[in-house]
Amino acid sequence: MQESAKAVSPVRKHAVRALAIVGLLFIVLIGWFAFDSWRERQAPIPETETIESIMGATYGRYDEEQKGWLYVGNDKRSYVVRVVHQVQLQDKRPGDGLYFVVSGAPLDGQPGHLFGFFQVTRNAQTGELEQVALSERADWGVPLTPERVRFEALSDVVWGWVVKQQSDLEAPDTTVNLTNVVLAPRDAAIVELARFRAAVTTKPSVSCTQADERYAKWAARMEREVLAAEQAEIEAASAQASSASGADSSLEGQPQAQEPQEPEEAEAVPDAEPPARCDAATWTYRTDPIRDGGAFTPLHVRQSGMLDGKPLPEKSWKIVFDPKAFVYLVPDELKW
Repeated sequence: MQESAKAVSPVRKHAVRALAIVGLLFIVLIGWFAFDSWRERQAPIPETETIESIMGATYGRYDEEQKGWLYVGNDKRSYVVRVVHQVQLQDKRPGDGLYFVVSGAPLDGQPGHLFGFFQVTRNAQTGELEQVALSERADWGVPLTPERVRFEALSDVVWGWVVKQQSDLEAPDTTVNLTNVVLAPRDAAIVELARFRAAVTTKPSVSCTQADERYAKWAARMEREVLAAEQAEIEAASAQASSASGADSSLEGQPQAQEPQEPEEAEAVPDAEPPARCDAATWTYRTDPIRDGGAFTPLHVRQSGMLDGKPLPEKSWKIVFDPKAFVYLVPDELKW
């Protein structure tokens, strides 16, 4: 009788076994959902789909004929916007994400351009995509091209861009300035960290020797004209003083009339533009190896080449980062 009381009914055994299996399946299902969610948060960002979505929302429709997005600015000018640089980082460190740069050229062929910088990251908790961006227009300069965009590690947690902004199209007797502009994401924005010289190029319509001779003649002529203007001013002032002195003598003892006016200055010599000379100056930069700790790398800048027809002295600078102001401290001699 005792053995019979202690015996567990087959129905109860099957019920307990079924509950255990259901519990195990539930645990496996929860684990599978958790793993799938984790895998989705770790998945690479779909570049093509993401870029097309952002470009369409920011700049309008894509035009197959122009091979770019057509954008009409507040200035009523139309631009064709294209992606000129893109890269995705996925090394499981801060700064991971999709980075891309766009450039817009005006369709009217006049000076000016549009540029945009975008960083897209995946939220570690939700897996949702988040973006920060900077998009601006300029009424001067030349649109960005891929070779003038460089992607740099600025610290172990911050990546950014160094882009070369070009002032004008290359043409005979035209001075073209290139400026290095450093940009990087910060919080919910993309900010400018530095701006310094990159290059100066002038290609005269004649040889460099002829350009120097032409400039020397211009400088000598300008010097003669300045001296002649100064001499004419002195002679005019002297003649006016003599005239006033003679009038004073003839009117001696008579009531003074209206006081003579101050002599007017002679017109200055017009500031004519000097003829172009050969320029081929560059300011190259490099960064230090990136170290852990969040410190920004300094920028080492070195100048070389020829400016105003003369060789530039060899010189270099170390541009350090100010974490409080969140900018590089660029010396004045490296600014335009």
